[in-house]
Amino acid sequence: MPTRDELIAHDRKIPEINRVLGSDHLIYQEIGDMQDAIIEGSDVTDLEMSCFTGEYVTGTVSPEYLSWVEANQLS
Repeated sequence: MPTRDELIAHDRKIPEINRVLGSDHLIYQEIGDMQDAIIEGSDVTDLEMSCFTGEYVTGTVSPEYLSWVEANQLS
């Protein structure tokens, strides 16, 4: 998994991301809309969305822990 700094959109606004990508236009889908689109028409009632929301189901992932992982991972 890449570190936050390796993600193209981390700490960037849409115009900056456009420049990096060389794109004309960028639109983000709302997380709730994406979740609804995935769940609609299925028996699934919820999704694990921590990679989008930062809310981890374990409740033990903190910014400090993520910083430690980033500092200690081999990329």
